[in-house]
Parts: sequence; C-alpha cells; structure tokens
Amino acid sequence: MTFDDYLEMRLTQWAEWFIRNRDYLNYPSCSIEYRMMTEGVVIHTSVPAHIPSHEEADEIEALVNEMAMYEKTMAQVLRERYFGKGSILKRATKLGISYEQFRIFTVMARQWLGGRLSASSNFSKIKKCLTICTGF
Repeated sequence: MTFDDYLEMRLTQWAEWFIRNRDYLNYPSCSIEYRMMTEGVVIHTSVPAHIPSHEEADEIEALVNEMAMYEKTMAQVLRERYFGKGSILKRATKLGISYEQFRIFTVMARQWLGGRLSASSNFSKIKKCLTICTGF
C-alpha cells in the first residue's frame, strides 16, 4: 500500500462515514414529508441516545474545514468528489469550474491533505499501516 492508497482509503472512509451517519449529524437523507408519505409516522428526536463517532473520519473533516479557510474551492471540490453524485463534468459544472480545473483542484487537495496528515502526530500510525500493508 502506497501513501496515495492510504490517503484514498482515508478519504473514502470519511465520505462513507458522513454519508451513512448524516441523520445523526443533522443531514437527513430524505425530507420529513417523504418519510411521512412512505412510512406514515415520523418520530423525530432532537438528540439520538448515542451519537456515533469515528476518529479518523472526524480528523479528515477537520482538515477539510481547515483547507476551506485557505482555499474554499479546493475544499468544495474535494467534498463534491467524495460526496457528490453524477459525472465529474456535472459536478464541475455545479461548482462553476471546468472538468480540468476540477481534476487539478482534486490533486491539489489530496496533496494538501497528504502533507497535513504526514505532519500530524499520527504519522507513526500511517507508517505502521503502510508497513503492515506492504510487508516492509
């Protein structure tokens, strides 16, 4: 496993976590009206009994939020790349940029995240994961 593979794994994990748990994070997957129509009754609680957490996904989320403070478009592209639906061209158009700009911003965002992850105190965990996965 290369560092690029590790980074892709972390970004995919981040997206899957936040997509799967959006109800807990105040991002409902469908409207209340749709749930009333399909389920009949909707019980809404303001706070779930247990709010799940995922340390590694939260770390990526914090880094993407930090990235947005420096380069908002880069963070938007990263979110659209991992959370968006449809073709890359449609996602780029949605953000008002070209396909090539979308691709370049994605590469830049991944490099920025890679640098921040490498500089973090968790770099020993990254090295351990890469060592176990590659056998070196």
